[in-house]
Amino acid sequence: MKSAILVLALSFLPELLNAVFKIRIDSFSILVYFTIIFMALYLGSSYRFYDKYKWWDRAIHFLSGIGFAGFGIAFAGTGSGFIKLVILLFG
Repeated sequence: MKSAILVLALSFLPELLNAVFKIRIDSFSILVYFTIIFMALYLGSSYRFYDKYKWWDRAIHFLSGIGFAGFGIAFAGTGSGFIKLVILLFG
């Protein structure tokens, strides 16, 4: 039950970033983001893929690196003064 609530809450994060902060995230990064959520919360936790496959955690970390790069590029496109710190953080 907790996983379902967490997936529902995290599903709205890209739209929330766009609505509140005017940060537009590209479609590929959103696809990677939802893939990570599905792999980590649904398959990893509910179906115990973390226990069944040793490489599962590494695959999710690899994908999250790609996702963070996409989110970082989206943050860099906003152009605010605070963005230099965010670019350094994602870099």
